[in-house]
Amino acid sequence: MGNAKGKSVNAKSIDIYEADYQKIAAKKKPQFVSPAENLVRAVRHEKLEIGTDRVALDFGCGDGRNCQYLHNLGYQVVALDFSQGALNATRARFDDGDVELLFIEEKTAVPILEESLDFIVAWEIMHWLGYEKIFDFYMADFKRLMRPDAKLVMTMPTEDHFLSRDSIQSGRSEFVIQHPTRNGCPIYSPNLRTLHEKIGTLEMAITRTLRYDLYDSVPFDGLGYPFSMYVFCLENS
Repeated sequence: MGNAKGKSVNAKSIDIYEADYQKIAAKKKPQFVSPAENLVRAVRHEKLEIGTDRVALDFGCGDGRNCQYLHNLGYQVVALDFSQGALNATRARFDDGDVELLFIEEKTAVPILEESLDFIVAWEIMHWLGYEKIFDFYMADFKRLMRPDAKLVMTMPTEDHFLSRDSIQSGRSEFVIQHPTRNGCPIYSPNLRTLHEKIGTLEMAITRTLRYDLYDSVPFDGLGYPFSMYVFCLENS
């Protein structure tokens, strides 16, 4: 697979992300100590706790908290990110050789051999790709990389994840969906039916769909709002 054609991962998103993770890497202290608790639940649900002799990719690894969790389960871990700062933060968690680090440019296929992965984690990253064509590109690339019966756990925003500032400040109880952007960056946020159709086209089976709801009291704009995501547990068929 080569490069995706059409619109790219939003450059502004990458710039913001890179600046944040350069600061985290410079502190030499993890942003998060524990893995995402809902990823831990998904791994248990799907009986993926034994990683011995298995290879896992953390796509959009961030500061490496989920990489460390997968490593502790016995997986050979490949940490991939569009941000060198994120990879530097991840590297700080490991001894030399304990994790493979991959930096890729936007629109670039994952440089791993076909059918070489047993498990892919794409945690709170896919919507930041920004555009449908880029989402489709990486979903197809995941399919290329997965061994038969390999698993993919990924998150996507729920339909009521994006609420307007006016709705929250006025105290209205109903959900008011806003155009999905953050800090001026486009976010890809299709509805659940569209996601199911895309997954079906790739001949992946949905083994479980979970939802988690948090309350982000200190978002980037200083205004608290509900934070709701779907967790898709998929199996290559």
